[in-house]
Formats: sequence, structure tokens, C-alpha cells
Amino acid sequence: MSDSKRARRSLCRCLGGTLLAIALTASLAPAQDSSANAGNAADPAGVDAGQPMTVDSSTLPRPKLVPLGKSDESTYRHDTLAEIDDLLRRANGTADVTDRLDLSLTAANRILGLALEPAVTARFYELPDDLGLDAAKTSQLLTQAEGVLEEVGRALGEKESASSLPVDVSSRLQRRQRILAAFAGALHAYLAPGEGDPREVNRQAAVQLSVLLEEFDPVVPAAAGFWQAILRTREGDLEGAMLVLPLALSEPNRRQLPWDYFSRLLRCRVIARNGGYPTAIALLTQVEERCDRWLPPDNAEAGRNAAIWFQLLTLREWSEKLPGDSSEREWCARQIRELADMDGADGTPLLRLSPAIPILGSIRDGNDGGK
Repeated sequence: MSDSKRARRSLCRCLGGTLLAIALTASLAPAQDSSANAGNAADPAGVDAGQPMTVDSSTLPRPKLVPLGKSDESTYRHDTLAEIDDLLRRANGTADVTDRLDLSLTAANRILGLALEPAVTARFYELPDDLGLDAAKTSQLLTQAEGVLEEVGRALGEKESASSLPVDVSSRLQRRQRILAAFAGALHAYLAPGEGDPREVNRQAAVQLSVLLEEFDPVVPAAAGFWQAILRTREGDLEGAMLVLPLALSEPNRRQLPWDYFSRLLRCRVIARNGGYPTAIALLTQVEERCDRWLPPDNAEAGRNAAIWFQLLTLREWSEKLPGDSSEREWCARQIRELADMDGADGTPLLRLSPAIPILGSIRDGNDGGK
């Protein structure tokens, strides 16, 4: 899409969306970008208490996810899994306790941050996972990561292992194990909640993330806040989600990408699900326009597409709640038709939530922070 066409379209949408927000917010449920009402909220990040939202493909386009790596998606996934297998093989083959635990944590980190990312990203965009990572494989990877983390936790608690480790090394390994275990619980609740009350599963996982909000490495609290907000919305606590999400139009910290940008998209979805559809649309339009400044050049277009995609979801969801003959519903239909072109072709790529969680440094590489 040409810059001039995008500018004209964005100006019209921004003005229209802003005027609608001013005119209609008072007649709808409250939707200020400062707080939210829990109510009977649906999940704005793909599921309502574990169930995916259905999107009418006849109305909306069929976007795709930006491929990762230099090769195709299947090769990238194969290489990622091969790297994880190699890390675990090396961990099992070494007699050095520090190396064994360090390699094991690195493997678990890559399972959670990279191997599970396709399912996480597709779920966030409310898309079917078309990248070949089915529910059985997702569950298998989660179980593998959690098993590795539990094994490391047991080893760090054993007197024999603990006595063979310098105090500072033991502390650093424990920190990484604690961080990764909290993120593993979040991803498990998001992707495979299993039996029991899903809202309670989400609540417990969100609580476990709270301590990570105080971490010294800035990427950890950024990711933890994002994941805690997702889990809060899944348990119906929109107010709790809004408390940890940054303001939609505050500039993301590039050191905290991708979570800082995705947190702004999530905030707009939470506002919409709380009844503030026109406000959310106006905010998403402005988020779209700021991507060139907010994101690295290689990600700006995919980031804009992500904001447009959430505008489409929000417009469609709002239109379904409006009377069939209302002028607001007609406006939504016009915007959907205009936006559905996205950047001019079916299969427009969306920004990936990659990595899904921070990839922490390792002791053997000397970049784990040493704290």
C-alpha cells in the first residue's frame, strides 16, 4: 500500500473513530483508558476461559504470521527442536553439575520462548494455529519443559548437588529456574489449561508471575506484566489486567519488545471487551500510525498489520452487538470493508510474539546477569 493511500485512509479512520468515540462512549459501557470493569468478560487474547473465539472468515481477511528465520517455517521449527534436543543431550552427558543444570535451563527456556511461540502467537491473534503445532505437540512441549524445570529444581534442593556449587552459581541457577517455572505455568494455563476451573488456573498462574514484576532485568517484568494481563482477562479480572498494562499510546521501550508493543494491543482489546469499542478503535488507529517510530524498521509493517487486524476484530465484535439498522453498525461495516484489504492482498503478515518469553542468558556464556 502506498504511503499516500495509507495516510488518507488513516486520517479518515482516525477522525471517524475519534468522533464516534466522543459521541458514543457515553451511551455505551464505560471505556476510559485507565480502568476496566471485570463483569462477565471474554478473553481479548484468544479465548474465554480456555475456549477460542470464532471469527467469520467470510467477513475478515486471512492473514498469516511473519515467518521466522531465513528458511521456511517447518525448517525453522525443525532447527529449533534440534537445538533443544542437542542441549538436553549435552546436559545428560556431562558430569559437571553446573553445566548440566545450566544446559537444562537453556533447553527449557528455548522450548517455552521459541518452540511454543507459533501456538502462542496464533492464539493471541485469535487465529487457528496453521503452523503445524497441534494440541498434542503443544502439550508434549509444555510437559517436557516443566519436567526439565522440576528436575533442575530438585537438583538445586539436594544437599549433594548444592554443596558442589559455589553459592553465587547456585543462586543464579535458582533465579533462572524460578523465572522459567513462573512463565511455564503461564503458558500452560494459556495453551493447555486441562481439567478444573480454568479461571482458577489462570488466577493461580497470574499470581506466580507477580514476583517477576520486581526483577532487575527489564525484559522479565515487561514479559511478566504482559502475561499476567492475559491471564487476568481470562479469569474475568479486566481491572486487574488494566493495572499492569501500559497506556496504549505511551511509547514502548525497544529493549522490552515484543511484549511492550503487544501489551498496547492487548490494552485496546481489554477496553473494547469492557464496552469501549469506539475508544479501542480510535486507539488502535493511532497505534497503527506510530509503528514506524515505535518498532524497528524490519517489524514496522507487520506491527501496523497487527494493529489493523485488531481493529477488524474489534469492529466485527462491536457490530454484532449493535442493532441491525443502526448507523453505527453501517459505519462498522464500511470500516471492515476498507480495512479488510489491509496492505492490498490476502495473507498479510502479522508481527510474531517472538520470543514468547525472554531468552535468559546462561552461566557458561557469562551473560546471565550474575545476580
